[in-house]
Amino acid sequence: MLIRNHPELILWNPDNGVAYPPPFPTVKVISHLIVQDIIYKKPSRIAFILAYRPGKCVVIKDFKDKAFAAALYRSRHKCIGLPLAIIGEINIEYRRAHSRPSILFEPY
Repeated sequence: MLIRNHPELILWNPDNGVAYPPPFPTVKVISHLIVQDIIYKKPSRIAFILAYRPGKCVVIKDFKDKAFAAALYRSRHKCIGLPLAIIGEINIEYRRAHSRPSILFEPY
């Protein structure tokens, strides 16, 4: 699955999740910043560490889809060194989690 095709990223504005540093860059600037690292905090928070000026900029996205957040983190090596706008074109291995019953009952 291409990262940009995930339903939670189609309309995502990364400037809503900028955590550091003020003054915050615009969406246009953020899209051209280079991904230095991707940090995963369970259950589903991804922090994109972007090169910005002499330091860095942190953009945070909380996903409802925990399986996608974990898959994105596992594929972080494909994203590091690329501009944030380009990582949407990266294909990652992701299967939508299906709800399964936690206890299986056998009929009597």
